[in-house]
Amino acid sequence: MSALPEQPPRAADVPEAVRNALVDLFSSAHCCAVDTVRGNSQAAASERQCAAASHRLLAAIATALREAKEQGAADTARLSPFVRDVLAERAAQDEQWGGPEHDDKHDMWDWISYRKKFEARALSFRSRHMQIRDAVKKIAALAIAQGESLDRLIALDAARAAEPEGTP
Repeated sequence: MSALPEQPPRAADVPEAVRNALVDLFSSAHCCAVDTVRGNSQAAASERQCAAASHRLLAAIATALREAKEQGAADTARLSPFVRDVLAERAAQDEQWGGPEHDDKHDMWDWISYRKKFEARALSFRSRHMQIRDAVKKIAALAIAQGESLDRLIALDAARAAEPEGTP
């Protein structure tokens, strides 16, 4: 894992789409919590909106990371500190858990459960920006792991579809 930066991260270090999706997620989560606590009839709809906001955040993070990866390894110095930290977190997760072999054993519900754990942690920190950032970093790294696992499954499906009929 990477060490904490000497300076707190600046909003400019995080892509605008990620910042907007994060604000959307926290807003949706707050509404969901209020509706649930108050027993409002729209609690289920709020929960669905929160889940959708979570997916939008993951999509924004994945897009930002894919764009960063496309810039190539030579441009890593140009990556924001947040993106570099996410990539370092991803490497640490691979080292801790075993990489693709481990990741490919998980189904969609496992990944959702892992993300929800870190989303709940981020929500509990309220305005402690460094702790929220750390939780979002872990969520982003998990999104990369899930996306890479899905890419491997898609490639496997394509290979199977290309096999001639009757191949075992």
